[in-house]
Amino acid sequence: KMRIICKFSSIVVGSQLSSSFYMTQKMINSFALGLPFDPGQDTKNDEIAPGSNGKNKVKILHAPSHPAVKGTQEIKRVLTELAEEGYSFELVVIEGKSNAQVLSEIKKCDFVIDQIYCDTPLAGLATEAAWSGKPSLVGGYGLDYLESIMPSRFWPVSVVCKPDEIKLALVELITNHQYRKDAGKNAKDFVSKNWSTKKVAANFKLLIDDAVPADWWFDPMEVVYTAGFGQTLEESSLVIRSLISELGIDSLLLQNRPDLRDRFLELSNYSSKTNGVRDQ
Repeated sequence: KMRIICKFSSIVVGSQLSSSFYMTQKMINSFALGLPFDPGQDTKNDEIAPGSNGKNKVKILHAPSHPAVKGTQEIKRVLTELAEEGYSFELVVIEGKSNAQVLSEIKKCDFVIDQIYCDTPLAGLATEAAWSGKPSLVGGYGLDYLESIMPSRFWPVSVVCKPDEIKLALVELITNHQYRKDAGKNAKDFVSKNWSTKKVAANFKLLIDDAVPADWWFDPMEVVYTAGFGQTLEESSLVIRSLISELGIDSLLLQNRPDLRDRFLELSNYSSKTNGVRDQ
């Protein structure tokens, strides 16, 4: 598929992590283009809500499109522990609802828990929350690596943590009103400046006009990432071992990337020291 894409495309757009394994030519960083969202109305007062929704309890929203991928079970487990430890909050989980209903709940909440096994700091739900000035908690094994190899001006604003750090991150968001407020404001400032529909359209026009800034390009052959998406490192390790056991090492299709192949082989004997990314 990647060979076909390269053959018939003038420009390929993708992320620097799990969508670039098999690319051999330079790509446009999708974060440079942005993720467009039209809030549809004036949101200047939305950011007042975090930490001041008129209730004693902090209201947390989780709206998983795919609970297993988003880590919903683990999120609920950690929140149950926090409730048992005496932290005061209200959790709202919505599934299978319209986008309008999700946006309505975003406006009512203090912060959003997006997902905990992610390879982007600001996916769809978190972007929608940012437009309302609401911070989002996003977990991922490789987010620190992604930030280290990306121009800082492209790095989206959210509250990120490793999956095993979610409890500490939640405590800070639940107990620190000013932290929530600042995080929400910073997220809104970022999307307003960089990811409006007009801005993203203007970015695409630069592609069409062959006027792409130099720092929009990245070489996927230089990216070494094995943390995956939507699952734990242990689960990724099991998948890799199964592939190798049944079909051999060549089943990874990484003959042209021995450095990345070796990292996957290392992950197949899972070690918490690797964290799924190359040591920096």
